[in-house]
Amino acid sequence: MSKPVRQQVSFPTVAKIRKGTPKKWMEKNGKRFPAMGKDLKNKFRIEFLSGTNDIRTVWHNLHEKDYKEYGDDYLTRDGYEVQYIRAMIPTAKVLDGFRWSNTVYNASGMKIAEADGEKFIMRKDPITMETLIKDGVPYQKFNVGEALTYVKDGKSYELKLKSSATLDLFLPELGEFVSFELRTSSYIDSLYIQKNLLAIQQIADAVNGGVAGGIPLDIYRVEMEVPYISGGSSHKSKQWFIQIKANAEWSKATIGRMTQFAMNGTLGLNSGIPVQEFAPPDLPSVVLDESDEEEEGESPEQVIGENVTDGVVTNENEFFAEETVTPEILHEKIMKLAGEKGGKKNTKLTTLVKVYGHGGNFTKIQDVEILNKLYSEIEKLKEIK
Repeated sequence: MSKPVRQQVSFPTVAKIRKGTPKKWMEKNGKRFPAMGKDLKNKFRIEFLSGTNDIRTVWHNLHEKDYKEYGDDYLTRDGYEVQYIRAMIPTAKVLDGFRWSNTVYNASGMKIAEADGEKFIMRKDPITMETLIKDGVPYQKFNVGEALTYVKDGKSYELKLKSSATLDLFLPELGEFVSFELRTSSYIDSLYIQKNLLAIQQIADAVNGGVAGGIPLDIYRVEMEVPYISGGSSHKSKQWFIQIKANAEWSKATIGRMTQFAMNGTLGLNSGIPVQEFAPPDLPSVVLDESDEEEEGESPEQVIGENVTDGVVTNENEFFAEETVTPEILHEKIMKLAGEKGGKKNTKLTTLVKVYGHGGNFTKIQDVEILNKLYSEIEKLKEIK
């Protein structure tokens, strides 16, 4: 039985994001070779790939002041140096675009071992190539900076595992679904990125049903002290590491929703933060059918949380008279009301729907009380004539 192929979803990559200047040509003993560039400390360098002139032009128009020309001595002649990167999560889960491994290869380019931040995922004998660990079994702990040692033909060899991580970023300011690939070979960077992203996913789990798509991100670097051992004694050095946090405006709005939920068990808008202060991400929102008209005989009145029993709302004298109210019915009622209120032309309406549910897909809401409150909020909005 063949194993299913795991597919990696990714937008077209148009640029690499690195932490240092480009490699520079050097000469020594009559030989020319590329030397590593200098660390940019609190900045990132953005290097566009060949064939991406259109998207590069859009970027240049937005970030002309960040343009840098390095010269003919460098392998890459120009680029952009930025202190902050404004990105967004385009996928349901925040870790979908993050890949991190610690690997080592032999002289023939064959992978000998791979580990995550905790354990070895695979490992082979460097001499016989016999598989020792497969898919993490048997368990063997991985330690940062660990090297595999072996003896061959009377000589001792050491293979040190190196960290490599990439994070695919979507930059909404460009208006296209393309990917910027953030790369780092620092184990500590990789660890921080993973921890930061997992923290953001936990918030999405709490307030958005686990859907992280649309959360705006701020990516930057901070200086930290790192301990290391040299000459048998402990030392510290200062280095710059990558950090990722949710955008401040999104965080403020989310904190308000979490506070309200802690108080009354609903994730609504009455959090003390005006809706106008938070501009939701421009992701595909719920389709509001502007052609839908009110059916003959329907009343515009509606029940807001009256006679709630086991999640079913009934009321003999109001909008949902003699009808068992389900989320599906409420979704349909909201769609019709939204059409009456101006559909997508009503910016307050689309903002309201996006804030209430999953980046605009309010149909994922299954809580009848929350849907009733959403209906009430929409009803209060002015129509667009």
